[in-house]
Amino acid sequence: MVIDEKKMEERDKRRSAYHEAGHAVVCEHFGILWEASIRHVGKPTWEAKAYRGQVRFLSDTTPFRRSVIAYAGVMAEYIEFDEDENGSDLDDCYDYFDLELGNYSDTDRAFITSHPAQNRSMKTAWGILQKRKELLDRIASKLLKSWYVKHDNLPSGSSRRSS
Repeated sequence: MVIDEKKMEERDKRRSAYHEAGHAVVCEHFGILWEASIRHVGKPTWEAKAYRGQVRFLSDTTPFRRSVIAYAGVMAEYIEFDEDENGSDLDDCYDYFDLELGNYSDTDRAFITSHPAQNRSMKTAWGILQKRKELLDRIASKLLKSWYVKHDNLPSGSSRRSS
């Protein structure tokens, strides 16, 4: 099997951008100040990605909200890459978000498990991302172009909404 390294690297970059954008969208939804970045870390392989990212909270929040934010990264990847194939109803893709099987960083996993209502966190993240898909796309697009975006330099059309 021939692996197209360039295509694999572009997919890794896009996946990383959407993952971090998912975290950022939920931060934005909750009114949490944040900054997001992605960076090139090496050649893509089946075991290692070519890109990594990070979202930093610039203001504090509750364990429940941290759990919701953590779920949103993998969910954003799913929405962008796998939703059409697997369905857009959360019940159709529950296994995809399983903590043992999902593509969670150690930090995401720690935030998710820091709150006991993981099922509620998962459903909340899903609902926010479904409602704010346009913002997800704008933040991911900005990350793909500039590698960095912050809550106060969002792409046009963004609006902060707390709940």
